[in-house]
Amino acid sequence: MKASSAPRPDGLPVAFFQKLWVQLQPVIMPIFHEFYIGRSDMSRLNFGVITVVPKIVGATDIQNFRLITVINVLQRIVSKVCATQFALLVERLSHPCQSAF
Repeated sequence: MKASSAPRPDGLPVAFFQKLWVQLQPVIMPIFHEFYIGRSDMSRLNFGVITVVPKIVGATDIQNFRLITVINVLQRIVSKVCATQFALLVERLSHPCQSAF
């Protein structure tokens, strides 16, 4: 994740987590453990803010806007870890000729 990206809905930028990882790790790792054993309530983290950003100055048509979703950094971290782990599993579960589920 880019350290200079905009702050998320929780108000914390990626750089905050990167620079303070040593201090935050003891707080964040139990969240992963709770998620792994199926006891975490991810609904507190799993939300985003959807906004419309103009692609050009003075945009008036819907084609001239881009939708973006801003998601909490902690949820992005959990999602990236899950996606990385699932990618290893999917290779064993899907047929080589299969390109989608």
